[in-house]
Amino acid sequence: MTTVQLFGDIGLYANYKQTVDFTSVSEQNTWFNSKTHTTINDVIYNKAYNSLKLNMQYGEAIKYSYIRLLNLDTSGRIYYYFIASVNVIDDATVEFILEPDVLQTYMTFWNLKESMVNRAHVDRWDSSHTEP
Repeated sequence: MTTVQLFGDIGLYANYKQTVDFTSVSEQNTWFNSKTHTTINDVIYNKAYNSLKLNMQYGEAIKYSYIRLLNLDTSGRIYYYFIASVNVIDDATVEFILEPDVLQTYMTFWNLKESMVNRAHVDRWDSSHTEP
């Protein structure tokens, strides 16, 4: 069964304007372990719909914005997700709709190599300024 770790606002958002770059899996795990708010064991995750139902009231569920899933499969990989929305199933059950955080999930599987950035066709100065 899958273990779920829930996080409040830890500064990671689905627009990727701010993320944390780790040099190793152990550094990543240490950082996330220090920020874990709640851990729930023996959860069934619906991969087909990127949804996760938990026994929790809505008022508590909306405090969370990020989640990670451990023991999801036999690969040993930890999967990281943004919580896109929370749906009420009944008084004691909520459904989290998840959006994968591909940077954190696959961080140790890719290397950023030297690359070229093309500036395109943009003036380097205020083009309205004319010289005498």
